[in-house]
Amino acid sequence: MRSTLRMVTAILFCLLLAACSTSAPPTREEDGPAPDPIDLVYPPDGATGQSLEPFFYWTCDDEPSGDDWDYVLYIANADTMRWVGVQGTVTSPRQYDGILGYALEELTEYAWRVTIRSHDDDLLAESPVWTFTTGEGTNNPPLRPFDPDPETDATGIGEECQLTWSCEDPDGDPLVFDVWLGPTGSEALVGDGQAAFSHDASGLSAATEYSWWVVAHDDRGGATTGPQWRFTTSDDPGPFEGVFTILTLGRVILYDGQDVTRVDNISARFDSALAPCTPVTPLRPDAVSAGSFDLAWQESLNLYMYSDYIAGFFLNPGTEYVFDVTAGGGVPALVEHVTFPVCECYITSPAPGTFLPRTGFDLEWQTTCGGTVDIVIGDLNDVDSTGIYITTENDGSYTITSEDLAPLSPWTYQLQIIIVKQNRHQILATGFDPRSWIWARVLSTQYVFLNP
Repeated sequence: MRSTLRMVTAILFCLLLAACSTSAPPTREEDGPAPDPIDLVYPPDGATGQSLEPFFYWTCDDEPSGDDWDYVLYIANADTMRWVGVQGTVTSPRQYDGILGYALEELTEYAWRVTIRSHDDDLLAESPVWTFTTGEGTNNPPLRPFDPDPETDATGIGEECQLTWSCEDPDGDPLVFDVWLGPTGSEALVGDGQAAFSHDASGLSAATEYSWWVVAHDDRGGATTGPQWRFTTSDDPGPFEGVFTILTLGRVILYDGQDVTRVDNISARFDSALAPCTPVTPLRPDAVSAGSFDLAWQESLNLYMYSDYIAGFFLNPGTEYVFDVTAGGGVPALVEHVTFPVCECYITSPAPGTFLPRTGFDLEWQTTCGGTVDIVIGDLNDVDSTGIYITTENDGSYTITSEDLAPLSPWTYQLQIIIVKQNRHQILATGFDPRSWIWARVLSTQYVFLNP
């Protein structure tokens, strides 16, 4: 009985295709050779409860020779039988699991077929028509947050530190986070619905064990609570002791409206003062390297640096660089590593030197990835003044409002806007100030003016 119904269904599909569809896959000429068969494998014919992003697989025992041909996958709503060509140039493997180009609906029957077509649009082979029915859309909650920094049970943490973590959603949904932090047993909500994968903690007490965790929420009601992590602050929050250091991998991207310029540099600063903002008291270890690059001492800058303005950009996205510091000059030996970001962003609007209203303006940028991005705005003439720090979705645009600009002094005139993607963490090593950090960042800077 089932085979009879399936045969009747197949006949009805063919009749509908001939009578109703003007966008069906072209068939061979009457006088042409009979196409070689393509065997459909998955989804099985008549399958139900299928994903809204289905995986397709087929076989063909006698593919054409050469490379002057393509597989083409067609799909149609079984009610209308209007075929849409989903994908060409799937020559190997014989499968398709990409984006269909339009959204499938829940609890709906679809037909699908596969052809082989030459680059001259001749039909060389075709499959039968199979059907499947989608199921109800389901939401997978976020995975548990992981990879905490500070690492769990870390000690010697300063009274100000940045908490960071990683988290993923199986469905690729955007995430926001609730952050809980406090002395163990007295935790409280300190971050509510934030998009950033980090939280700046301040005002911590000395010699205290803190516990923290993160609750991840997707935009479809899914939520997952991460594990409880702990760290202990330093016995004496100040004055700090040890060498203060900043190890940096940097890329600056400039866009003038036509051309994009990238300039990379690597630097290492060692300071016996309680920096970062106090005057530098430079210290010089015997040698500093980062990966394959040996850094040279720059007397005028009081730091070690490697740069190559002829080669321009030389840092590789996604690569882990290891800083190796040879002890000397009062600096202990140190080995630290950081991964250079895989994402680039650069500001395209406003243009350099633009006069902008204090009521706000639209900021736009180009990007090569998703996630979040940091926007930093400050007074160019007073770098130590109160600035603006915004974390937002990396979707290429953000409207700066008058409320965003409110922290700036009313006489601020020259403005520096920075878009930055970064990996950064504390350096917790013997002999180093616990506020030391290692930083890999890609940033784009724009200088503009605020109207009086």
